[in-house]
Amino acid sequence: MSFTFRIECPRPTVDSLQLVMKRLQLSCLEELPPTGAWPFGHFHFYRDGVSTRTTEVEWDGRVFCVRVFTLACPADYHIAVELAAYTAGSFTARVEPEDAGDLGPLAPNQLRQVYDTIWAESMAASMARIMCEMAIDDNKEITVPGPCREFYLGPKTAAELIHAGPGPQLHERINQRIRAVQYPHEDLFEASIMSVPGHEEEPMQMAIWGPEVRYFFPKLDFLVLLNEHPLYLPYDKASQIEGVTVTYLDEVQFIVEPIADAKWDDVVDAARPFLVDPFDRPQGPGNRPD
Repeated sequence: MSFTFRIECPRPTVDSLQLVMKRLQLSCLEELPPTGAWPFGHFHFYRDGVSTRTTEVEWDGRVFCVRVFTLACPADYHIAVELAAYTAGSFTARVEPEDAGDLGPLAPNQLRQVYDTIWAESMAASMARIMCEMAIDDNKEITVPGPCREFYLGPKTAAELIHAGPGPQLHERINQRIRAVQYPHEDLFEASIMSVPGHEEEPMQMAIWGPEVRYFFPKLDFLVLLNEHPLYLPYDKASQIEGVTVTYLDEVQFIVEPIADAKWDDVVDAARPFLVDPFDRPQGPGNRPD
């Protein structure tokens, strides 16, 4: 699900939008030319440390579209409004929001007045409620692409977020969780993913786990425990090992608190009942355990 602002206008230039992109402190996932005509295709912008979703910009040869996605935070809705208003203002054009109805296309100042902070908060709040209810009612894991990595909203995470506080602040809680996945805290070591050929068409995703480090583990198939010889632990079993403290950030991805070097052998021994040989068996699941 998304919300789109459309501007019928001449082809913009990269130069003409640099000022607003700098003012909004935007980064682009794709490589944007430093100057010249705005390129065809989709470009995705976000504010580092703030955005929970990217804002998509597209020029199709006639219409400049600015699109914001479900589970965007209020700041992302503001980014979309400002990009649309600034572009329209550059050409004395109007912006057509997808729900304009009788309002019709709006001048930039009108757009900012109608699609203001209250609107951004209400959109973020309603989408958070809808997506959490969907994850619970359908008992499914919803993949939410973020600026840096995917966020996985499933029934367990959704229920935790709903029951963690007042309903009107649900979107703030889910925004915090998404940001924790996108921008891991500086005291966390973001585990490097190794792609290893396996039995399936898709390679197995693994990361090394050792003592004395506070890890953030993205979605994987296996953790490789440091030992005399590599030991392969299915990703979803880490939270079941005695002496290990795991904090889930979403349905799949988690933080592991550091294990003292003196305790590491005990953790390895506690993990042995769960160990597998991924090169002889099907790869382990990556879902959050009950």
